Amino acid sequence: MALDTITREDLMAFRVSLLEDIQGLLEAQSPHQPKWLVKREISKRYGVSSSTLYNWQVAGHLTYSKIEGTIYYNVECLEELIERNQVKSFQTLSK
Repeated sequence: MALDTITREDLMAFRVSLLEDIQGLLEAQSPHQPKWLVKREISKRYGVSSSTLYNWQVAGHLTYSKIEGTIYYNVECLEELIERNQVKSFQTLSK
């Protein structure tokens, strides 16, 4: 019986593949995501503080709408902002 050696790279590739599969399943099962959320919902979902949201709003980084004193943030705009400012890990940069 032959034994196969599993390398760290094999495990990392499996991890990435597994996470992508899980994300695909979650996205397929999730109900329609709202286009606009209030800061409390944004903070809970994305882990962004109220002051950070305000700073991004003032700096013009986020699209928002204000109705009777309640501010609604555009979810797509927030996700694009997060993606644009994503920092590559050290391991990725060293290759």
